[in-house]
Amino acid sequence: LALCMALTMLLCGCTDKKEPYVIACGEFGITEKQYDYWLAYYKTKFLNTFLQSGTVTESDYTEDFWDTEISEKSLYELTKEQAESYISDIVICLALYDEYKLGEIDGAEEQIELSIDQFIDEDIKSAGSRSALNKHLSEYKLNIKQLREIYEFEIKRTMVEDYLYGELGTDKVTDEDRDNYYRENY
Repeated sequence: LALCMALTMLLCGCTDKKEPYVIACGEFGITEKQYDYWLAYYKTKFLNTFLQSGTVTESDYTEDFWDTEISEKSLYELTKEQAESYISDIVICLALYDEYKLGEIDGAEEQIELSIDQFIDEDIKSAGSRSALNKHLSEYKLNIKQLREIYEFEIKRTMVEDYLYGELGTDKVTDEDRDNYYRENY
């Protein structure tokens, strides 16, 4: 199933419903604006990790920063790989959310909307106003409506992961699985 989905993602790059998709799985996909949002998110996350660890300082953050090589790859390439892995997970989870009919569970869609409303309210509060948030989002060529969709995708991803691997999941990870993984990989 995963291989089929990966191939579909490569072969199916757009749809006539909305903006063209840059990564897709069947009828589900991520637009260029959404892709840019998650890439910027990962770049910020990556940079903050370096700043907090003291590996770099604010003065080190120049135009050439992302060209810095680690393990024969630039920081930009490493960040892009992480972002694309996450984005691919989201697209696959959107298809699985539909396939598993998770939206048909009583209250699921209402819970998603409630969660999105809470996230947006927090973002508006943090930005100072709705217009300030929209102004900030415009730097990524997004608006609040598009941010809602991004949050929806992330919530659905989490729901699929819980459905598969959570406490009551169909493929729940056991303590033994976790122990074996750590023994083999660390």
